[in-house]
Amino acid sequence: MYGLIVEQWDMLLISLLLGVFMGCTYDLLRFLRRIIKHGTLAIAIQDAVYWLLWTITVIYVIQRRNAGVLQAYIFIGIMIGVTAYLFISCFLNKMLKNIKKRVKIKLTIARKRDSGDRYEQNH
Repeated sequence: MYGLIVEQWDMLLISLLLGVFMGCTYDLLRFLRRIIKHGTLAIAIQDAVYWLLWTITVIYVIQRRNAGVLQAYIFIGIMIGVTAYLFISCFLNKMLKNIKKRVKIKLTIARKRDSGDRYEQNH
């Protein structure tokens, strides 16, 4: 009995990690889409390939770790993992944007001060 519970906890942890990796790879795909513009058809094909690869991965993991038994907690774990990743990612993006904004302001102030010093030296 104890061994079964440990196996289920392991599978839940693995499903949480799968969810985090799914969110991370989709975020990477979205990042690449921002860098290189894609048409609607290309985005649809990329999404289909993304979901196909992750479906195969999840089925493989369930087959290897859980003897192919589909259980609700596995899918709930994946959803929680994706949600946790997206929440953390959103928080980090906001934090990085604030840092970028502050650095940009300080650089702008420093440039204005430096150009003002050069102006005074020339006149």
